[in-house]
Amino acid sequence: MGTHSVGVICFPGKRNLDFETDIESVLSAQPAVEEDTCDCKQRRCRSLDNVSTNHLLARIAVLLCVCLHYLHYSLYRLLTYLYLPAFNLWLMLCPSTLSYDWQTSSIPLVESFWELRNLASLAYLLGLFALVVTAFRLQGMERHRVVLSLSLMIFSFLPASNLLVTVGFVVAERVLYIPSLGFCLLVSHGLQRLMQRGPLIASICRAGALLLILFFVVKTMARNNVWSNRETLVRSGLESVPHNAKAHYNYANYKKDVGDKFLAIEHYRIALRLWPNYYTAHNNLGTLLDDGEEHFRQAIAINPYYAKAYYNLASLYV
Repeated sequence: MGTHSVGVICFPGKRNLDFETDIESVLSAQPAVEEDTCDCKQRRCRSLDNVSTNHLLARIAVLLCVCLHYLHYSLYRLLTYLYLPAFNLWLMLCPSTLSYDWQTSSIPLVESFWELRNLASLAYLLGLFALVVTAFRLQGMERHRVVLSLSLMIFSFLPASNLLVTVGFVVAERVLYIPSLGFCLLVSHGLQRLMQRGPLIASICRAGALLLILFFVVKTMARNNVWSNRETLVRSGLESVPHNAKAHYNYANYKKDVGDKFLAIEHYRIALRLWPNYYTAHNNLGTLLDDGEEHFRQAIAINPYYAKAYYNLASLYV
């Protein structure tokens, strides 16, 4: 081979090319191949972009639908949760209706902006805002007393308000113990301020305070009687919140335990009418009926992990 044939380039599956004679054609062909590859990649990327964009738009549409549905539900829940502090404040102002249990539809959902209960929520928020602003405008010890009262009322109630985290109840009188301390301090401070406006107003305030104390003494004695035994407690739930399914369920349990089968069946049925998915009521009612299979099956359908319903259903076939 001559001096011009200085090397050979070997390509797998192709003929060997003389370096000097065919290298130019190879080099000139490379850009064309790369351009074709780039065009393919661009077309592939555009196709993937279109698919990804359409997929993303579809996901956004689905999420928007879900969010709108959740927002529709959350709006009712938020309106109800905003009403609950006003309801608890009313329990401290006028505890005329008290109950050992406030669950299962004791307080209906606020399902519209036009419900009058929203006015109570608005009045509570505006009043609270006015009290906070007034507290920080005061000076000296008076400011400290009012701020302490409001702090006991607000910060001790927040964890149970359902506004920060969801708790297992909507209203529970036990969570008002510490807030009621702040409420009493605030009321006493307000009475003290009013009594400084003259002898007549001071006399009216004293008489009002004595009547208020007398009312609370009588109410405390009545509630002590309610909590004296199981029968009076479960019966009080029916009187205070008759639309509470759990109150009827607890009363039915008591009547079942004392042997009053017919009254127990009646209140189990009332509880199920108020709350059809009350699986423990289905189970307990099934134990009192001659043929309770249907109620056991309904309890299992509602809660497949409820072992007692399986046991009672199996007992029918033994």
